[in-house]
Amino acid sequence: MIDGTGFAHLRATGEFDAMLLPGFIDMPPTWQLRPYFHSTSTGWNDSGIDNPVVDALVDAALAAPIPDRFMAALRSLDRVLLWNYYQIPLDARVDTRIVYWDKFGRPELPDEMYKAPFPDGWWFDEEKATRIVVD
Repeated sequence: MIDGTGFAHLRATGEFDAMLLPGFIDMPPTWQLRPYFHSTSTGWNDSGIDNPVVDALVDAALAAPIPDRFMAALRSLDRVLLWNYYQIPLDARVDTRIVYWDKFGRPELPDEMYKAPFPDGWWFDEEKATRIVVD
């Protein structure tokens, strides 16, 4: 375990072997390429990438005059990033998996009782909760 200050220090100095971080990159990636992958970036380049090939591919993608060259640069960048194990994508699923317990409900009440905040409120339902079995 590490506190927030220690985590910030390790992240800023790059003194870690691996770190699980969310990566939010638009598709297709544009402005995020330089801060995430270019060696001149210090803010979001948590992988500490300092590779002239990566820099050249980021620059080529951002300067691409036509979509075909943009895609070619991105595909090449993808291969170089994966080959060097800078980052390993963990959330590559196209769908979202959600687990929830249906233990809430709304009692039958006359319409005049549904005043703020009740239309948006939910109540614990004992009957629904008994259907949930946790081993």
